[in-house]
Amino acid sequence: MFIQKFNNNQYNPSFTAMKSSAFTGVDYACMRKFKAPIEKFNSISDFYMWAEKNFYKLASSKIEGRNSIITKEREKILAIWTKFLSENNNLFSPSLVLLAYNSILKNLKPDNENIPPELNQDIFVKTVDNLEADLEKDKNYKFDLDKIYRKNLAESFLGEKKSGYWLIIPSQKNDEKNYEKNLEKLKSCSYRTWCTKNIKAEDYLKEGDVHIYFENNNPKIGIRFRGERLEDISGVKNDGKIPLEYFDIVKNHIQENNYKIGFEANCQLESAEALREKIRQIKSDLGEAIKNKDTFKILDYFGFKPILLPNGSISIANYHTLNYFLFEDLGINENDLFKKISEIRGHAYFRKTGVTNLGSLNKILGDVNFADSQVRDLGKLETIEGSAFFSDSKITNIKNLKMVKGFIYIQKALINPDDLKNVSTTKIIS
Repeated sequence: MFIQKFNNNQYNPSFTAMKSSAFTGVDYACMRKFKAPIEKFNSISDFYMWAEKNFYKLASSKIEGRNSIITKEREKILAIWTKFLSENNNLFSPSLVLLAYNSILKNLKPDNENIPPELNQDIFVKTVDNLEADLEKDKNYKFDLDKIYRKNLAESFLGEKKSGYWLIIPSQKNDEKNYEKNLEKLKSCSYRTWCTKNIKAEDYLKEGDVHIYFENNNPKIGIRFRGERLEDISGVKNDGKIPLEYFDIVKNHIQENNYKIGFEANCQLESAEALREKIRQIKSDLGEAIKNKDTFKILDYFGFKPILLPNGSISIANYHTLNYFLFEDLGINENDLFKKISEIRGHAYFRKTGVTNLGSLNKILGDVNFADSQVRDLGKLETIEGSAFFSDSKITNIKNLKMVKGFIYIQKALINPDDLKNVSTTKIIS
């Protein structure tokens, strides 16, 4: 039991219902985060008993992943965390333990392959010591403990280097003695979307070296080898494409070291080169329009069939992401386009676009799909003539929406039926 061992002078009972003013530091953060029923507590001991109970409730729950392999890996790592946190309760208060464990769990969803971070006791202790100091200075200090710990863990492998360098992580064959340490390094330093962040790290590090390019201590490019042959190149989006802003860095790294290139990596390099040439041509064609933010000319160039309306706004035939590249690759902010667009005459599909705010858009005459998009704000949108798919979207602001003639789909959405009570529609599917 935590409270049998944890030595803190706050255990003196008051025998009266507690108030939020009685909490400070980590205790205050925990109380607020979990909306602790403090009116039921007579003393800080009661609060710690409540926190301990909730920790063990979390620790006993099964955190399943997308498949059985991910679930087993989660169980293995979480068991290590649970043992460490419960056995070192002389170091950590129950409130800190609950905050820490909950933070580790927050990105472990049934439909993803995320795994908890590896436990490095020294790094964790330093992380929570710094956090406690920050919370003592400002009890409203906002933090993401899992994110801070992962960052500190990664930086423990990076030393003082800050920008523009490659981290070389040798394979099991090339450094068998330090394989386990290198495996932890690979998982800790990989970007969150990469397979090397989870259980694939072991398979890949047995196959060959992994090189990670860092900019401001943030991973930007991952290169994976099989033996002596370069097999795969990943950017932070992990979409099979080499980010164009890092193409020269990747190319120079390969040429300077005379690496052998596998079929898949060669295809990635050739595609990136062709795409870069295509973008150069578009920038040549649209240079002045991009510079002057000529929305009509830009939309016309890409086949959106713009029509200039009497009020000076623009109507377009439909909206979707561009083929093979994004507007941002051309230096075009899509939100700026939607400051001029007031109507979409057909369907709109926002996945993989850079739009976050629909700006001046007032009407969509077809269906609209916001799933897996970056759109958060519907702006001035009032009318959708077709159906609206809000499932798996980030949208929270729909205050101007008045009518959806078709169905509204809100499974796994951030909005709920109550948010749509003023919207006229055929049916809400939740």
